[in-house]
Amino acid sequence: MALSTEPHALDANVPGTQVSKARGEGTELTVVAHGLADRQVVVVPTAVLLPSDSPRVDGESDEHIRRISEAGGSDVPIVVHRPTMRVIDGMHRLHAAVRNGWKHIEVQFFDGSESDAFVLSVRLNNRNGLPLSRMDRMAAATRIVDSHPHWSDQSIAFVAGISDKTVAAIRQRSTSEDPKLKCRIGRDGKRRPLNATEGRLRASVLIRDNPDLTLREVAKKAEISLGTAGDVRERIRRGENPVPKRFRTEAEPTAETVPPAAEPDDLELSVDVRQCQDASNLHTLLRDPALRSHKEGQLILRLLYMHLRPPQDWDELLNRLPPHSMALLADAARHCSLVWRRIALRLDDLDERTQTDVSEA
Repeated sequence: MALSTEPHALDANVPGTQVSKARGEGTELTVVAHGLADRQVVVVPTAVLLPSDSPRVDGESDEHIRRISEAGGSDVPIVVHRPTMRVIDGMHRLHAAVRNGWKHIEVQFFDGSESDAFVLSVRLNNRNGLPLSRMDRMAAATRIVDSHPHWSDQSIAFVAGISDKTVAAIRQRSTSEDPKLKCRIGRDGKRRPLNATEGRLRASVLIRDNPDLTLREVAKKAEISLGTAGDVRERIRRGENPVPKRFRTEAEPTAETVPPAAEPDDLELSVDVRQCQDASNLHTLLRDPALRSHKEGQLILRLLYMHLRPPQDWDELLNRLPPHSMALLADAARHCSLVWRRIALRLDDLDERTQTDVSEA
């Protein structure tokens, strides 16, 4: 029997696997390298093969076996789990081969775990030959949710051939979800946190307590992406909540969830970078007649103007303070920073409501 040129195969789009190429008689087959020792087609006796751990709830179809048998069998290799010698994909072809009197059949071996073998069986049975029924796919997804809880809904949906929303509903009913699980692996192989808020808060604490950490170190320790770590740092420098509004579950931050104000060294770095932009924004506000025309607008402009001072002015001011009052002043400054953060969040909320009202009008 010759190696089929049909693009049969072991699918590479499964999270946590690597892709390699296996060549046979001029044909390139894409295979999942994870657990495939030989990545070759070999001939084995049909008598040594065991029934599959099939995703088909009702078992194999006699009618499909008959059609393959009457067609003279199939030259597409079956896939077998080497440790157990159970068929992963190709039970209909194996039954047809035995019915036609074949003593040997072409096989590709898979050396992964039994749970991975089942996943591979589901994917291949969905792609090749007789498709799985919806009942089969739902049952398979339920089993994969239990065996691979670290896979994302989209990853399991891709393998099982159902929607990710259906997988999410199955997961909610599952009793095997690990409460310690902090992230899941997507189809692209990347780890993503289950709770974006927790990761951002961990990062904000790390940045507050260890200002010399690089973004890569923060991202690794907080288990978030490099881009998210950068966004958290910039939000802290701007005096904003490290968690965007769309991720928040509480109306207001607390002292435990929002890092304290930057210390003088951090303040100097921040103001040096953004001083020109901040001054320009404030000068624009100072020329706004709507703010200058009533006492509330005048008050907040005066308060903002007092804070936007060059670093050298702050150094000169702080160095002249009496030593015995510095600790109390530091606490008061931290409290003021929290107040300003709450003011900023409140203004963001008001601005968002205004934009929503305008769009709906």
